[in-house]
Amino acid sequence: MTKKDYILKLLDAISPASLVIAGDLKVLIEANQISDELLDSLILIFWNALKNTDNAIEKDKIEKWINILTSLKNKENQSMITDQTDIENLENLINQI
Repeated sequence: MTKKDYILKLLDAISPASLVIAGDLKVLIEANQISDELLDSLILIFWNALKNTDNAIEKDKIEKWINILTSLKNKENQSMITDQTDIENLENLINQI
């Protein structure tokens, strides 16, 4: 599964109440390659959503999404994701949302 696939899967799991622009982000990501700058922008969008949310349950979900994106970014910076175990761990995090 590619970086793009993970982000699209994550956006599919987001409810419109949590992040109104999730659908728009999905369209943007489907049409483009995922650069480091785009990944940084997505993380910033989630941080802003976290700051603007008072609901504890929604905050917990958004924090998980930020952790997933940050983990993905760190792994990409270290090397190409080749270890299937790491990929399965990321999928488990996404499935917990």
